[in-house]
Amino acid sequence: MTRTRDKSTISYGTWTMRDIIGKSSTTNSGAFSVLNHDIMRDEVTPRFKQRSKDGEIFIKPMTKHTSVASLERCNFWKQRNRPGDAVKRFEWSHEVGSAWQDYMPLHTQKVQESVERLQHLAITAAYSRVGSPDVSTLTELAELRETISFLYSPVRKMIDITRRLRSHLNRVQRIKDSYQKRLAKWESLPPHVKKRRKQPEPPVLPKRKLGKLEMEDVSSSWLAYRYAIMPLIYTFEDIQKHLTRSAFPDRDTARKKESVDIDLSEQGTWQTHSAPNGTIEYRPVRSGKVNVVVRAGVLYKPDWTLNRQLGLQIHRIPVAMYEVIPLSFVTDWFHNGMEYYDALTAELRAVKIHGAWVTTELDYQYTVSYELRPGDSETTVAPGGITFKRSGKWKERKLASLSDVKLMLRLELNGKRVADGLALIHTMLATARKKHG
Repeated sequence: MTRTRDKSTISYGTWTMRDIIGKSSTTNSGAFSVLNHDIMRDEVTPRFKQRSKDGEIFIKPMTKHTSVASLERCNFWKQRNRPGDAVKRFEWSHEVGSAWQDYMPLHTQKVQESVERLQHLAITAAYSRVGSPDVSTLTELAELRETISFLYSPVRKMIDITRRLRSHLNRVQRIKDSYQKRLAKWESLPPHVKKRRKQPEPPVLPKRKLGKLEMEDVSSSWLAYRYAIMPLIYTFEDIQKHLTRSAFPDRDTARKKESVDIDLSEQGTWQTHSAPNGTIEYRPVRSGKVNVVVRAGVLYKPDWTLNRQLGLQIHRIPVAMYEVIPLSFVTDWFHNGMEYYDALTAELRAVKIHGAWVTTELDYQYTVSYELRPGDSETTVAPGGITFKRSGKWKERKLASLSDVKLMLRLELNGKRVADGLALIHTMLATARKKHG
C-alpha cells in the first residue's frame, strides 16, 4: 500500500502595474501564489517491526521532494517619448516571473539522461563488488611474475623497487645535467670557433626494466610507479586484510556512489511587446545547477570459503586472462567492462543475494531573471533583474536487479589517470621516434 504525506505550503506574492500618460495614471494590482514542496511517498509494510525482527528483509521504494521558493521583487519601467506628444510610461512591480517558477530539473532531458547513466554505473559497480576476493590470486599470478617473490618478502621488494627507481632517475638527471653544461659551453664559444667544433649530441638515456615497463625518464617512471609498485602495495594490503580477518558476518552490503554537477543555465527566446507606451524586447533567463548523487547497494549472504576469499574460482580465469593483455588497464579508463563482467558473475561469489537498490538525490537551486531592451529608438527601458529563486532536494529509492547492470562508456578521468595518459603518450611517442629514426 502506497502512503503519501504532503506538508507542502504556499507562498503569496503581489504585482502592481501603472500606466502613465502625461499627468494622468491608471493602476492595477493583483496577487499570485507559488508552491513550496514537502511531499513524500513510500510503501507501508504491515507488521514491519515484528517481521523485520524475525529476519525478513525489506527494501522499500520511496520518493521525497522538498523545495523553497524565494519571491524577489523586480521593478522595471518603459517609456516612449515622441516629439510633440505626451510622455507615455509603464511601470511594473512584481515578485515573480511566470517562466520556470514550477521548473523541476528531473523533468529535463539532460538531467534524466545523466541520472539514468549514473544509476546504471552505480548498480553495475555495486554488483561487481559482491563477494570480491580478499586476494585476486589468479590475476596476481598471471599479471606479475614478481608476485611470488613479493609474497615471500613484500617489504623488502617494495624497498628494492623504490631504491632502483630513485637510483635510475638520479642517473638520468646527472646525464641530462652534464649534457646541458656541455651544450651551454659550446653555445658560449665565439662564432668562428663554433664552426670548427661539433655541437654536442643529446645523450642516449639509459633504460631500466621494472615489471612490464621500460623506464628511461620521468614519464615512464611514473607509469612504473603506478602500475608496478602500487599493485604490490595493494596486494600486500589485501593479504594483510585476509590474514587478520576475524569477523565473518552473515550479511554484507556492496556499495557504490556516483555523482555529477549539471549546469541548469538556459536563455529564453527574445519576444517583442509593442504598446503606446513603448516597444520592448524581453526574455527570461535561468541560471543555477543541480548536484546529482546516486548510491547503489546490494545486500547479500557472503561465501566464506577459502576459494572465494583467494579468488580461485573458475569464473575468475577470464579476468586473469584479460589482465595480461598489454595496455588493458588503459581501456578500463573508458568503459566499465571489468565491472560489467564481475556484476554478471556476482551470484557465483555469494551464497544468496537478498536484494539491491538505487538511491538518487538531486540537490538543486536556480534563479530566474528577465532581460529587457528597447525595441525602437523612441523607447527607454530598465534592464530588468531577478524575479524568482527556488532551491530544493529530490530523493528517490527504487529496487534494482541484474537487469539494471549495463556495459557503459566512462566520460570522466581523474587527475591520476590524466597523468597516466600523458605519461603513456610521451613514452609511446619516444619509443616510436627511436624505432623510426
